[in-house]
Amino acid sequence: MSFLDRYTSGEHERVWGDLVALGHQVRHSAYFGDAYAVAKETMRRVRRNVEILVERLNSLGYEFARPEAAFIPPGGGTVEKIMKIEESLGPLPLSLRAFYEVVGSVDFTQSRDQLVKYHRPERAGAEDILILGEEDPLAVAPLTELAEEAASAGIMVYCCFAADEFRKANYSGGENYHV
Repeated sequence: MSFLDRYTSGEHERVWGDLVALGHQVRHSAYFGDAYAVAKETMRRVRRNVEILVERLNSLGYEFARPEAAFIPPGGGTVEKIMKIEESLGPLPLSLRAFYEVVGSVDFTQSRDQLVKYHRPERAGAEDILILGEEDPLAVAPLTELAEEAASAGIMVYCCFAADEFRKANYSGGENYHV
């Protein structure tokens, strides 16, 4: 049974565990097509959930820091941009590559005007929606930002695709999420 068949029949965690256990062999021709199909199916599910979340958060009155960037589906030339990045940096993790191909970019960070920070006195009685942005909101930078970092990379390559949980909550941050 293929990885994709197992995944779609409900073995989500086990399949991903098996793929991770393959290490760099996951890119071997015997595994790659099936493994990438799993990554893309996973990201199709992520995209559906992102679309639902954007709609629901808006209906609850959540104020995105950058509403225009809350969800941006992939545009034309995405595969070509990914290939160019991979030519200069090497292969992206399959899940990140599939994310950019299927989902695009997401920024669920909360507006500073709405977020009630932990040190403010009104925090004790604040509604959940007013502190939600401190719970490490999903944020994955647009592929163009990753491409710009890749293009300017020297010997050391460090591409940030998301800020850490503290920066997303408008506090001084720690280590970001990167490849």
